[in-house]
Amino acid sequence: TVYWDATDLPDDTQWADKETLRGVAGLKGKFGAWAGRTFNWAVDASSDYNTDLRYQKNSASGMFNALGQGIYNPFRDFNAVPRQAAAEAEKYFAESFQDVNSRIDALNVRLNGELFDAWGGPVRLSVIGERRRGATFSQSRVGNEGAYVTRSTPPPAGVWVKRYYTGGGGEVTVPLIGGRNSRPWLRAVDVSLGARFEEEPNFGSATPGLAAIKVAFTPDVSLRAAYAEGYQPPTTNDLRQVRFSQPRTGSSLALVDPLRPDQPMPAIVTQVVGGNPDLQPEQSVSWDVGVVFTPRWVPGLTLNASYFRIEKDNVIRSPGVQDFTTTARFFPELILRDAPTAADIAAGRPGAANTFINIAVNVAGVFTDGVDYRLKYDLPEFGWGRLRLDSSYTWTKRFDSRITPSSVQSSSIDVLRGNGFPVVKQNKVRSSLEWSRGPWAASATGTYGNAYESNTTLASAYNPAGLGFDGRSIPSAFTLDAQVSYLVRPLASAGWRSWLGNTRWTLGALNVLDTSPTIVNNPGAGYYDVSTDPRRRFGYLSVRKTF
Repeated sequence: TVYWDATDLPDDTQWADKETLRGVAGLKGKFGAWAGRTFNWAVDASSDYNTDLRYQKNSASGMFNALGQGIYNPFRDFNAVPRQAAAEAEKYFAESFQDVNSRIDALNVRLNGELFDAWGGPVRLSVIGERRRGATFSQSRVGNEGAYVTRSTPPPAGVWVKRYYTGGGGEVTVPLIGGRNSRPWLRAVDVSLGARFEEEPNFGSATPGLAAIKVAFTPDVSLRAAYAEGYQPPTTNDLRQVRFSQPRTGSSLALVDPLRPDQPMPAIVTQVVGGNPDLQPEQSVSWDVGVVFTPRWVPGLTLNASYFRIEKDNVIRSPGVQDFTTTARFFPELILRDAPTAADIAAGRPGAANTFINIAVNVAGVFTDGVDYRLKYDLPEFGWGRLRLDSSYTWTKRFDSRITPSSVQSSSIDVLRGNGFPVVKQNKVRSSLEWSRGPWAASATGTYGNAYESNTTLASAYNPAGLGFDGRSIPSAFTLDAQVSYLVRPLASAGWRSWLGNTRWTLGALNVLDTSPTIVNNPGAGYYDVSTDPRRRFGYLSVRKTF
């Protein structure tokens, strides 16, 4: 096997630019109810505006086609044959440009308080209501291909899509056993029941529920368990992103047609990408069982350990071209074919595939479980301030995916199976140290994820499809974030200076050490470790005012 880089062609390029503007305003207060009860209420409105620009220029289509036609030879003797002129090299490249702009406006209403006294204490109620309006503009363009590739169709016009969402729900917590009827061997039993109503015009409505119980045998140890149902509609981008076509060489797809065994792929095929208006919501069921330890002899210390289990069905996924061998029988309409030839009819096979509609579909499933650990410790206050330690560790036992309804689940722990799959690291650690004194506060947070394998690392028994470009594994990643804030006390002065009162000014930076993401040989992932943030050091200033 020979891996080569065309030294006489410019490097492929890819860039992305994302900008976000968010504004939030709200009111909160209290009101009295019956029997001296008090309810807390809050209303807030927010608006988010996002832009996402992406550009990609690659030579794969034109270069592979030129190789097949005998036009281009990357191993030629450059002493005997002059290097190509820039204008000639451009013929191998294809350009794509994607522009997505979205705005989401939301209104939220919250209410919580105590209803009445039950056996073990007051019954607590929490209610929430939401209304969201989303608008998204999507436009995708593919530039004319070079002379060695069939030219693409004219770019489609951009479209605006509006979307509305209404949601609401409530949760009631009933203390069956508490301070009034507690026992030496049973201090407290709380039961929580809740439901959420969600409605979107495209998908109708759903009412996922939840249930939880917490049992305290002593003041130091509590057990808890929870069950919850999930409902996640597809994103506007998955639904409405403008479709566009791009020519691809059959060899670059690295695909064998399962309905035409031993038959070569056509020299040029069409790949269609974009949204799928027929997508349905994802649904999930989750369980969580754990223990909470609050030792009285160490005030301020809380230890949590819990086992989680989540199963999700109807998962939305964009199958890579390599997956069409398994998805073709579930979605035959996503592969368009030529009329069968006389030889095809005699062999009982369909015509050659000419178009692959590579869009998101409800085809996959996910199962994951593991253990979460968390330590929180509020140290006693000293003259120089107060310290808090907050550390969490997640050990993921399994993260199994299936790419079709009937395929065998494959594990994705510590291995990236391909584009469209997440990177699930078995060990993830996040720790923060917070300091506060008067109006000042500061914190430092470190995150760590272990090394993992991918289709670009060396092949192993667990990762037999590894190509070996990037060594044995993609290295582990550690980043450090920090911030410092100051709270301006209420000011007695009149005029505009009074508006500075009750404002908190926060200056921070993500990835303070400016750690570079690991470079990987995977153009589909942008040539960097997809489990890290490619922006490197990222500074921000936040101003928040409370009335």
